[in-house]
Amino acid sequence: MRQFFTFRFWLSVVAVLGLLAFLAVQVRDTDVGKSAQADGPTDRNINLITRVLGARLDQGWTVRDGKTVGSAEIDTGYGATLSIKEGTLGELQCDAMPTPGGCYLMADTLGNAVIWFVVLPYPPAADRATLPAIDLLLNDVTKAELVNGWVLPLANSVDRSLCPEDTTSLTNFVHKFGDQATTILDVAKGQIVAVDCPENLATADSTTTPEVTIAA
Repeated sequence: MRQFFTFRFWLSVVAVLGLLAFLAVQVRDTDVGKSAQADGPTDRNINLITRVLGARLDQGWTVRDGKTVGSAEIDTGYGATLSIKEGTLGELQCDAMPTPGGCYLMADTLGNAVIWFVVLPYPPAADRATLPAIDLLLNDVTKAELVNGWVLPLANSVDRSLCPEDTTSLTNFVHKFGDQATTILDVAKGQIVAVDCPENLATADSTTTPEVTIAA
């Protein structure tokens, strides 16, 4: 009987040590993840783009330190609403939230839940908004990751004619102009439809621009 309990005792010790080792690995991986995020922008897989046609905001609603203070109900049209809970990660770059159609919203969602969002001023003409340059072409050139980490859908054909300098493809364009380019989003279509190059082409030197990567 004594040997039996001794065996159970040592088995318990091994189990506890194994649990402590597992927790140590989890803490290490979390620290590595935090360090990776600190090194560059966090990827945001944007799967919702909509004009803000109305907003019911809690009193004092805002975004502070990257999180919402209070809750919001966003009218996206056709009777649909989007709920943003208090404490949701986000960015607020538009002061016209109370004005119908004054802003548009892009969000990374999971089902009906908003994981992260950004609110931007609605473009004044043709539903076309100017965004930062493309950094990576993804999923067989069906999506693009911008230099700020936003991942957006690409139109089947992205117009490069705004730039007076010829390029052979979107890949070639990104390689040539890098982060000096601009990206044109059609908010109504929810797609990147065009790219433009710097006004001063002399500042764009393809020899110093990192080669674009097409990720699977």
